[in-house]
Amino acid sequence: MPGTPYDLETLVPGFTLGDYGLLAASFDPILASAGTANTGGTLQGVRVRNPNGSPIHATGVVVVVQAAGATLTAAQNWAAVYREAGTLIGQTTDATTAFGSTGFKQLPFSTPLVIPPGQKLYIVVNSVGTTPVSLARAAATGATSGVNAALAAANSRFFTANTSQTTTAPPTIATPAASTLAIFAGLY
Repeated sequence: MPGTPYDLETLVPGFTLGDYGLLAASFDPILASAGTANTGGTLQGVRVRNPNGSPIHATGVVVVVQAAGATLTAAQNWAAVYREAGTLIGQTTDATTAFGSTGFKQLPFSTPLVIPPGQKLYIVVNSVGTTPVSLARAAATGATSGVNAALAAANSRFFTANTSQTTTAPPTIATPAASTLAIFAGLY
């Protein structure tokens, strides 16, 4: 139903985000089946929302590393969360070690974030190295309109933004560019 919060139970009867230990996510992690390396230093992002009727207390970001990064640059691998207006509200600790191997990764914040009910957020990931990390994504790529439907580029659900990022998340997200890569990311 349009306008209702994302409900994993509708897609996978018997499973909810909570069953995975997640508070919010871009999609059901079972749909993540491929990976593509990001351009080093360019934010790769997804828009999510707090699907609950009450605030959530997020302690970090989750991603699935499909292919480990190579010769990653220390302190330049992290995730961050932004309000829908594009202002930074939290950055994870350094993820260089986590991005050096495959699998489900929990990237903690230094201080938990409190997310109001229904709040839309941007989760972004930065990776810098000889070969940046390859994040798990939905298998379908191709036309940007396929993963972003009728959304305007600036409101894309899956996007890239800001280039030449290093150790600190920028205070705001530059205008997002629609992406064909539907990455899996969430909050725990």
